[in-house]
Amino acid sequence: MMNKLQKQLEKYADLALNKGVNLQRGQGLIINAPIEAAELVRAISAKAYGKGAKNVHLEWNDEHSQLYENEKCTTGSAGKFPEMESGRS
Repeated sequence: MMNKLQKQLEKYADLALNKGVNLQRGQGLIINAPIEAAELVRAISAKAYGKGAKNVHLEWNDEHSQLYENEKCTTGSAGKFPEMESGRS
């Protein structure tokens, strides 16, 4: 049985996919979200596959890890992606 929060997440997932990005069958979806939004991202991902998404790619970010990188990175590479990431499509 679905609780109230789960029902709200499902409704928001429908709204995001139908009105926000207008996801169509066979299209891919990239979701960039903080790890704190995992429940919502899971709901959106499940709904996207249910609508016939070709694939759903998740890009997670973590505010705390980003702060560590910004504070401690001394190599000049803060915010730069490894070569393997830059060529990804």
